[in-house]
Amino acid sequence: MSSRVKAKGVYYERELVQRFWDAGFGVMRAPTSGGATSRSLPDIVAGNGRVYYAIEVKMKKELPVYIREEQVEEIKEFGRRFGAKAFIAVKLPYKEWRFVPVEHLSKNGKNCRVGEEEYLKGLKLENLLKGEGL
Repeated sequence: MSSRVKAKGVYYERELVQRFWDAGFGVMRAPTSGGATSRSLPDIVAGNGRVYYAIEVKMKKELPVYIREEQVEEIKEFGRRFGAKAFIAVKLPYKEWRFVPVEHLSKNGKNCRVGEEEYLKGLKLENLLKGEGL
């Protein structure tokens, strides 16, 4: 991955962190790509004492978005242990954020996929900020 693409991803992760913080959530970005742990962890963990989210952030030019099934399973397990609802957050150019619950991803071989249907059914950021993501 080029440093330019990585910088864009970090920018969008930080944007989400700020939006959750401004809405009263405790939130942290967990930059674990690059081998900080052997386990896949979500990019962002957020909670407000009532609802908790484990979020994997994907920024792509277009759909579909593919995520390794193993990574999805590990994020689901993290969410289960932490008491958080697990989402894939998708940011497309000039489009709003969409948050797809991991259990709504479609399968494609050894990958999970966010296609047009899953993206459009995904929750908007405002839904999660209001605690409506469960």
